[in-house]
Amino acid sequence: MSLIEYFSQTHNSDELKELLDVMGVRGKPTRKDERAELLVRTLTSRRELQDLLDRMRDIERKALAAAFHNDGIFDPHAFLAQYRALPDRPSGGRWSYSTKLYTLDLFFRGITRWRSWQHYAIHPELMPLLEPLMPPPDRFVLNGPVETPTAMDVEGDIFPAIAVETEKRGPHDLLLFLALLNQGEVKYSSSMKQLTKKSQEVLEAKLAASDGDATDSEFLNYVRATGLALFAYTAGLVDRNGNLSEEGKAYLATESPEILFDAFLEWSEEGWFDEITLIDGIRGAGNKGVRLTHPSTRRERIIEALSWAPTGVWIDTYDLYRAIQIWHMDFDVEEGGIDHLHVGSYSRRGRYAEPWADYTNAWYFIKGLYINAVVWAFLASIGAVDILYVHDAADYFPALTYTGTEERPVSNFDGLAAFRITPLGAYLFGQASSYEPPKSAEEALFTTSAEGVISLLPGVTLNEAHRAQLEQIADATAQGHVLSRQKLLVYLESSEDLSLPRAFLAQRNQSPLPEDVTRFLDQVEADSCAAIVKSRMLSITISSAEVAQQILDDPTAGKIARQLDSRTLVIPESRKSAFRNALRVMGYGLSDG
Repeated sequence: MSLIEYFSQTHNSDELKELLDVMGVRGKPTRKDERAELLVRTLTSRRELQDLLDRMRDIERKALAAAFHNDGIFDPHAFLAQYRALPDRPSGGRWSYSTKLYTLDLFFRGITRWRSWQHYAIHPELMPLLEPLMPPPDRFVLNGPVETPTAMDVEGDIFPAIAVETEKRGPHDLLLFLALLNQGEVKYSSSMKQLTKKSQEVLEAKLAASDGDATDSEFLNYVRATGLALFAYTAGLVDRNGNLSEEGKAYLATESPEILFDAFLEWSEEGWFDEITLIDGIRGAGNKGVRLTHPSTRRERIIEALSWAPTGVWIDTYDLYRAIQIWHMDFDVEEGGIDHLHVGSYSRRGRYAEPWADYTNAWYFIKGLYINAVVWAFLASIGAVDILYVHDAADYFPALTYTGTEERPVSNFDGLAAFRITPLGAYLFGQASSYEPPKSAEEALFTTSAEGVISLLPGVTLNEAHRAQLEQIADATAQGHVLSRQKLLVYLESSEDLSLPRAFLAQRNQSPLPEDVTRFLDQVEADSCAAIVKSRMLSITISSAEVAQQILDDPTAGKIARQLDSRTLVIPESRKSAFRNALRVMGYGLSDG
């Protein structure tokens, strides 16, 4: 539809006259088509257009420029996030709902006095005319203080804040979890969505032991344990059976940042777990007819936004919310927007639902808390971001429903106040091409003698991850640790070989492993196959010694069974059916007990 067709078909004659008034045109014709023609001729004049732009309110010029730089589409939510206001239409007339046409009505097609902001777009014929007149887009840049804040100010209310640094802790915790999983000390539930209750407790206790007397340790360790287990599985470090994958074994042995980077990409781009399920206060996700978007589509937007953020400064969480909207990186959690998901009370009758919050508050509750869960439970748990949080978060999260009946806090993540991207995070987010850990993954920790005695180097203290790996294969003694044949044999009962312990010993030993130790490990591997299970046997209890002897004397049953004592026979499990058939021919039956 051409510009003149648009004005002619979507506006009546009085509205066209009103638009000519907005343009400052005098001597207006009376016929509708002439008014439309004059309006278009004036609007497409470079001089008249420049004059009109000069007379527009500043917020109107910003709205027009924002739409121009967004391919002609006006995004009201992005604009509101950046400028904290929308270019409201001037009121007029005797009624409160009566409004006037104004300058943006000349540029945005689809706009009427009554229509919502959702449908505004610059008419294509005006785009080339505006190009030389539009200022460059206002850049929204994330930033924050270098010094760690001790409190957060929310509309005059002061909330003490706690900082948690994660760059060293995160990779250590991930290694600790993988080591515990490899040892069988922790395991996943049958659903593979989380650890068993006992395993969760074990991991939290191990994390607490590595923290000392850290503030809020119990709460933080619950979040960390949950995030670590979910990340490891959805990132491909754990296979479908709940065991370490080849990638998980390689990372445990080498602590390679490149392996962690590949795992991070797998989690962010393919991970199936939906973090929305970690937010207790969000309802409706499991309701009939609700279709959620794939979580990877949301994570990718969050990670992309973080890739534009600076490192080493504390970024307010709410500024990240704004950035995601302003940079047009917004995402849907529910297909079609936010229709069924809700917080607090909610009334729905058929297709009609009572609004439970305005758009901004609903965005904070659903998408904001989702972002918090991703940042805190996953990114902070692996060391990509440091976090700053408010302990008593019941009144901190600044979002409200219409009824105010929701329980507070809505989730474990309400108190996330700010975050700081670490050097590891910069590497994972694509801001840096490489990463050098604070402590080298190849740093020597001990020496190993020819007798298998492992002695820590002076000044070395094992962290929990390295201690777990060492104690899996060695016994603690007064002199240090000694390689244990029994522990190595136990390890080989669930592993194909000793490649992982060999890699750990070789990487952390001060010099090449002694040849005697290498031969010892070779011999343990060979001895682990000294006895091989060929088949399983069943123990059969016979009613009397006489019947047992009859069975042994039978030409068919006697070839299957072997006597353990006077009334007990053993048979191969695979021959159970044949043995039962032979007994049936003899006139006896075989009961399964």
